[in-house]
Amino acid sequence: MSQLDVVAPEAKAIGAVNTVIPFTNTGGHQGLLGDNADWIAIRNVVKACLPPSLNKADNLLVISAGGTTHAEIYALHILGASRIYLFNRTRRSAEELVHVIPNANVALLDTLDVM
Repeated sequence: MSQLDVVAPEAKAIGAVNTVIPFTNTGGHQGLLGDNADWIAIRNVVKACLPPSLNKADNLLVISAGGTTHAEIYALHILGASRIYLFNRTRRSAEELVHVIPNANVALLDTLDVM
């Protein structure tokens, strides 16, 4: 990120840039803007696929601790999830993500068994 002139707040929160956009500001200065497009795509898919009855008070589940998990947690937080459950086959990897987005209310699950 140090090679960029500007980093979008969302990319800063997620901690990753995957899109670089050249820009020219009103003063004629040219630069590079770093952004993260993953969270936008995740947000849009969640909004398009979930039933309209789902509201921001709902709990949501992420099964992963991979590269896009930061963006997934950020997108669900922005959508208003009251709690985001996180499950990964390797608990240690998931533990590292619990506090990646402050105030996202991420809770770890040890199993997906519901009974």
